Amino acid sequence: ETDEQSVRDATEVAVRAAVRIFEEAEKHFKETGQKDERVLVLEAWLAMANEAGAADVADSVSSRMPKRVKRKRQIVADDGEAAGWEEYYDYIFPEDEAKAPSLKILEMAHKWKKQKTKEPEHAIDDISSGADIDRNDE
Repeated sequence: ETDEQSVRDATEVAVRAAVRIFEEAEKHFKETGQKDERVLVLEAWLAMANEAGAADVADSVSSRMPKRVKRKRQIVADDGEAAGWEEYYDYIFPEDEAKAPSLKILEMAHKWKKQKTKEPEHAIDDISSGADIDRNDE
């Protein structure tokens, strides 16, 4: 039994040391914006926790795992003209989702602004014709 206990103790010490290293690596990649590398660290961390049988560590790491989403971006040629679109995978981390509502408002504001900048010609025509009608009524 003492051998089993010493193995468990050594495993716990090793897991704690590994967790500190994984936390430092994840923090570094988070701060530098390296999403792909951050995902690799989280996946390795989760695998280590599962192998060591550390369910609490595995749950903690699982809650940090991002969602993988497919996005499109415009390709710009060397001459500055659009050369088509490319699909790529991006990761949305749980803490990024918390920021999403404010980003959605910002996105809606941009759409509204674009809509308003496209409509001035029609709005000016409507206003000027309406203004003529008002002047005629007087």
